[in-house]
Amino acid sequence: MSTTPKIELRDVYKSFGRKKVLDGVNLTVTPGESLVIIGGSGSGKSVLIKNILGLIRPNKGKIFFDGKDITHDSFRKREPMLRKCGMLFQGGALFDSLPVWRNIAFVATQGRGGLSAAQARALAVEKLGRWHAAGGGRPHARRAFGRHAETRESGARDCHQSGGDFL
Repeated sequence: MSTTPKIELRDVYKSFGRKKVLDGVNLTVTPGESLVIIGGSGSGKSVLIKNILGLIRPNKGKIFFDGKDITHDSFRKREPMLRKCGMLFQGGALFDSLPVWRNIAFVATQGRGGLSAAQARALAVEKLGRWHAAGGGRPHARRAFGRHAETRESGARDCHQSGGDFL
């Protein structure tokens, strides 16, 4: 396994006006490592993730992905990195009108993945199995019921889209 960190933040600062949100954050996530960021409302969890994804930029410090400094990269330069990552939102960010398997395979069926509907469904069912199946393991279920089922469904979707790495 590579010793190059998957994600590394060095002395990252972010403030909004006079409000300091990230104050010299240092973080290293190695390949295969799982990390959970826990904190109260307004403590900077989302700001940290948004900085890593490039949705906002730090005021100071460096952000590395696979050993490459991406701190000031444009969206176009970050796109290959972003294709390797998904983001698991707290609320799921799922489409109510789609069955479970279509939510998971959404990107793959929209042209970027280049898969037929049958191939995308088969992959979605596999990913769903890895996440212990939202919708009771029924990929044609209209919705996953319950907060934990929604988390599993959106986790399977992000894993399907990214190939496994997600924030």
